[in-house]
Amino acid sequence: MTREEAQAWVASLKPGDTVIRNEWDNRFFKETVKKVTPSGIVRTDSGRSFKLSNWSNCVNERGGHNGEIVPAAEELLQEAERQEQRRWEEMDRVRTIRRAVSEMSYANTGSVPYEFAADFLDLCKKHGVSFDR
Repeated sequence: MTREEAQAWVASLKPGDTVIRNEWDNRFFKETVKKVTPSGIVRTDSGRSFKLSNWSNCVNERGGHNGEIVPAAEELLQEAERQEQRRWEEMDRVRTIRRAVSEMSYANTGSVPYEFAADFLDLCKKHGVSFDR
């Protein structure tokens, strides 16, 4: 996109429009325009602000962050949705692991059968789970 195209795109944005926030490591997020100020600052529903760069054709995130917004092309929307799904799956995975660790710390040793304890220790060894003491 040329600088003139970027200026025209920012000028055409209005509240409710969808844009894609692209982070420096190619993480994509679907954002909704909340407001466009008269000076061309685009504010999104995530609380971030973006402005056309003085030195490039990018609409960069303000405040020293390394992100930019781009038009919401169909392939970018699909990628943003795939990445969002993967982020939710990873959060669920981490929650499950944390819950298991928490539950193990409260286990009543009198109610744990020997076979379970032996299997548990074998599983920990097999999967490289360490116990910090």
